[in-house]
Amino acid sequence: MLDIILILIVVVPLVLNILMLVSLSKQADERSARIKERATWVTFIASNGFAAYHVIKMFVKSFNHATITPYAGFSPLLFLGFMSICYFCSLLYYKRKFGG
Repeated sequence: MLDIILILIVVVPLVLNILMLVSLSKQADERSARIKERATWVTFIASNGFAAYHVIKMFVKSFNHATITPYAGFSPLLFLGFMSICYFCSLLYYKRKFGG
């Protein structure tokens, strides 16, 4: 059941992103390029912040324990889902903001 939920976290936003990018590619003007640029920038900043949070959390955990335990809090599938959702939300926001 958890695997299905994790797959849906990734697949649904990816499909929505593809549909949004297809609708933006039909415009083919400076506005759509600006929307994609800003959405990509926001996603890049958010994903780096998300990764930095988990790296810092890993270091704090390893320094608090005498033995180093494997860190199981960072899932690549959840990270991909987070990036997809973030990209879709920022595309939607900037598309509405710039009147796309």
